[in-house]
Amino acid sequence: MPETTHRAAVADLVESMSTRLDEIVVGMGDMVVREIDFYRQAIVSRDELHDALGRSVAFILTHLARPDPAAVDVSAPSSTGRKRAI
Repeated sequence: MPETTHRAAVADLVESMSTRLDEIVVGMGDMVVREIDFYRQAIVSRDELHDALGRSVAFILTHLARPDPAAVDVSAPSSTGRKRAI
């Protein structure tokens, strides 16, 4: 597949997922709570979990759509890591 076709396909996928971001985040949050004991203990609220997941998914989608290693902003995963470590 030519690179321009590949980029267009990725852009279409990102656009489609972006319109469903809230639904994706809620589904991911449900799965995380169901599968990971730490999150079942309610140490992290559902709102905090959804916020962190939303920022992480948005981060991934942004960089899939516009791959530019120089512009990578890791503040969302860094913030989540600090909060979980405390």
